[in-house]
Amino acid sequence: MLYMVELHYRPEQRDEALKYFQAHGLTHYEGGVSIKDAWVATRDHIAYVVASSNDAARLEQSCEPLSGFGTLTIRPVTDMDRI
Repeated sequence: MLYMVELHYRPEQRDEALKYFQAHGLTHYEGGVSIKDAWVATRDHIAYVVASSNDAARLEQSCEPLSGFGTLTIRPVTDMDRI
């Protein structure tokens, strides 16, 4: 299943949050979570990640360290061609 992960990071933690994500992403945790793509809206202080996992709880656990940088939202999403 695909998920859109949004991290609304605090402006003063931008460099720290982005360095953390570049170094660790979501992939250094136990198997079962993979990153499909990621983007950053630097003016809005938001990082967007499309992740894949068959286990929502594992995805949430993988994202937990990122919540220290701001507000984290995880939403299930579907490819447009599957609708």
